[in-house]
Amino acid sequence: MVVAAGREMCLGKREDAVPEISLRLSGSPMVAFTPASRRRWMLDHSIDVPDTRAPQDARALATAAAETARAMFTLPPRLAATTLEREAIAAAPTRTLPGPPAVGSAYDAGLAVGRAHVVVTENFSVAILDKVTGTEVSRTSRIDWFPSRPSAATFVFDPRALYDQYIDRWIVIALAWDRPVLAGLAGSWLLISVSRGADPTGEWLGSAIDTFNDASTPGGWADYPCVGLDQQALYVSYNVRNDVGRLLVFAKTDLYDDGAATPFDFRGLANPDGGKALTVQPCHHFGPTAAAHLVNTLGPAIGQQAAAVVVRSVTWEAGRPSLGAPRSVDVHPYATPPKEAEQLGEKALDVGGVRVRGALCRSGSIWLTFATGHRDADGSVGIAARWCRIDPTGARVEAQDELFERGAHHVFPNLMVDAAGNLVLVASRTAATEHPALHYAHWPAVGPARAGVLVPGRGPHRRCRGMKPCEDADARNGWGDYNGIALDPVDGSTVWAFGGVGHESDPTLWATAIVAL
Repeated sequence: MVVAAGREMCLGKREDAVPEISLRLSGSPMVAFTPASRRRWMLDHSIDVPDTRAPQDARALATAAAETARAMFTLPPRLAATTLEREAIAAAPTRTLPGPPAVGSAYDAGLAVGRAHVVVTENFSVAILDKVTGTEVSRTSRIDWFPSRPSAATFVFDPRALYDQYIDRWIVIALAWDRPVLAGLAGSWLLISVSRGADPTGEWLGSAIDTFNDASTPGGWADYPCVGLDQQALYVSYNVRNDVGRLLVFAKTDLYDDGAATPFDFRGLANPDGGKALTVQPCHHFGPTAAAHLVNTLGPAIGQQAAAVVVRSVTWEAGRPSLGAPRSVDVHPYATPPKEAEQLGEKALDVGGVRVRGALCRSGSIWLTFATGHRDADGSVGIAARWCRIDPTGARVEAQDELFERGAHHVFPNLMVDAAGNLVLVASRTAATEHPALHYAHWPAVGPARAGVLVPGRGPHRRCRGMKPCEDADARNGWGDYNGIALDPVDGSTVWAFGGVGHESDPTLWATAIVAL
């Protein structure tokens, strides 16, 4: 028996003489881990031991595990957040509409709300609803939605939806590959569609941008797109080969006339220290803007902390955008969450990391949100949904707070702020005694903050990413990867949200819901 950093560790030998290791936190059940058929050793929900070859003996694995286990206990303390008043379930939503069924491991919920309609996207379809009656007007498969999708683009994923409140137009984007896995991948595209006019049930225009055969990023398969807009343009970023961020800027005057545009291209996005920036989130802007802003976290490695986020700005001159240098903004320390979060009665769920999940800009401030791992005063590890308000001119944080409850995990957060400064945050939530659900928190401009349940979990989820059997040691039980949120342009105060919860009868499905607060 070896004890490392408060963990009990047992070493053993399998019949094939490959080392096996068991780790246990005090008071938790023993779990055994064996090498997976890949280049990294997964030792538990939160530990990656980077090793490109199998250890020669059990001692090498034990040493690596002990070092990483010690690092795990450097999680930052929780932010001294506002005490949130809990509300009854029925007190939160003013309306709840059924969403389209989600049949895969991740639902990827996108949402846009206009004057008379609601558009929702998830990894399987695009649906248009009448906002007044809640009636589903149409539902189109993800494959058939995009008018300019190349025939080779057979795997469409990561959809996003926006309503352009400046000129009353609709936008839906997604990524596409020529197959659902990286092995043998030979094609990758960014798919864009825009409504011809204010009615989303009318004609849509579209274009496809080849990201794979691009001379500037050859073989540059795209992943995890982020979108934002301001008066001038649509801003789309994505990760190239999951290695570095890229920003494409589409002038509206070019994009909205026929759905096709030649973007202004900003490749190889970097952080202030020169390191590569990933998942750079453009803001959805409200009101007049002198610049468009983008934000990203620093993505600390397991066992490490970060204490800054990065802001960069786009300005326009003579019809051309210019991207300013990235600037660091100090915030309360944050850390990459544990890789998985418990749920009631099933395999733990994949929580997706510390990347920014939503950002907006209004009245000269940026609001952003992300999930962070932390250690509470009693030593327990949890996941909180953090938001920050930032002054982009002075590169300083103006306010920050969290949605947190001991024993629960709040992940995939998104947020909205109205003109009066009232902030609403939505997040997925799970716990060892709960099914995956959708929760919210509200920080009003005046008065106490409160939190509650938007949509309760109805059952557990079990469908692992990459079509892997969930029994595999390295299989990840899917979730997220993001929830949709939008501000109603009619009253300027109603916040709409769209997300997934555990299905009541089929654990391979996500039940989705559209709610208004």
